[in-house]
Amino acid sequence: MTNSTSQDVALFDLSDVAPEDKVPPKAKFAYAMGGTTDIFGHWLYNSLANPVFNVFLGLSPTRVSIALATTRFVDAFTDPLFGWLSDNTRTKWGRRRPFILFGSIIAGLALPCLFLVSNSWTHTQLFWFMVCSASCYAPLISAYNMPYQSLGAELTPAYHERTSIMSWRAVTQKLSGMLIGGALWFATRPMFNDPITGKPDVARGAMWAAAIFGLIMIASGLMNFFFVRERYYVKAQKQDKIGFFSVFKETFQCKP
Repeated sequence: MTNSTSQDVALFDLSDVAPEDKVPPKAKFAYAMGGTTDIFGHWLYNSLANPVFNVFLGLSPTRVSIALATTRFVDAFTDPLFGWLSDNTRTKWGRRRPFILFGSIIAGLALPCLFLVSNSWTHTQLFWFMVCSASCYAPLISAYNMPYQSLGAELTPAYHERTSIMSWRAVTQKLSGMLIGGALWFATRPMFNDPITGKPDVARGAMWAAAIFGLIMIASGLMNFFFVRERYYVKAQKQDKIGFFSVFKETFQCKP
């Protein structure tokens, strides 16, 4: 057991990483913070959808599930689309960072809009609001997430250094998940009660919770844009652009 443990520690030894392959701690932290946008953008709405639309507004679980499933269907097309766009983008700021900046800002601003509903709406109005708003939001988070995930794999060619970067991100994402766990508690605080009836307004609380998380998403995008560099962009500029339909063909040939 002792020998196995020693070997495991040695495998993660960063002392043998070439200096040019090391990523500064500031860049690691900035990239790790981008994990907050990945978590908040994908999971905050899913965690609050049932409490807000089913429990508080009375929409049936079936309709809530259909609306959430619709967003996953849209996401199946928008993810490869923005992966393709990012691969083929050539700007003076790189091919990943412009999407990360734009995606984090627009997704952060749009997140609270997913809860701009009223308990005076009919169930049909609520259902179609969920379908339309969440389906429109899916491309926004895809515009951020696909370039962000690609950037992480391109920060360094060193195996252990890349593992270190992903460890930073994993910790940040776990902490972000814990914050999401407290979102419903925040949304049900008395300060969000309806001023006329005095009854809880969970949709209003969820909107404010999403606004706070949205600001963190925007900050993470700014950090990635200004403090993280695309190591292989000079090489990528010389690559041939990839065909649109070939990307989708390869994507949907992946059986899992």
